[in-house]
Amino acid sequence: MADMDDSFVAGDVIAGLTENFFEAVRSSPDLAAQEARPAELVYELDQVVSSYLEEQQLSSDAYQLIQQDVLNNIAHDLAEQHQGLADLDVSFDADGNADHAAVMAAMDHHFEALFSSESFSDDGSAALG
Repeated sequence: MADMDDSFVAGDVIAGLTENFFEAVRSSPDLAAQEARPAELVYELDQVVSSYLEEQQLSSDAYQLIQQDVLNNIAHDLAEQHQGLADLDVSFDADGNADHAAVMAAMDHHFEALFSSESFSDDGSAALG
């Protein structure tokens, strides 16, 4: 079980981790091939969260909590950008957590719009075109 200090990460930190994730994906040469994208998206998210844990000297118990917060942040951004679109299927459970596989699938489906250099607002959040 995570310590209480490990369980809560400030919203601006999560936003920063989300921005780091998008930057890592945008700069990754391994994402050119569409069949490699799902695994590479998962890998880049893992790297961003793991690096943060190491930098902050947090226990590995915090990994899943932080990863879920980043996924939730991405899912909310996607949902806001795609209100009313039938092809965006990101649902949230009773605790407000987005389904990991659904978020990854949505990012893969909207890859070009999400990861082009023009797809970021000034605050680093994803803006879909």
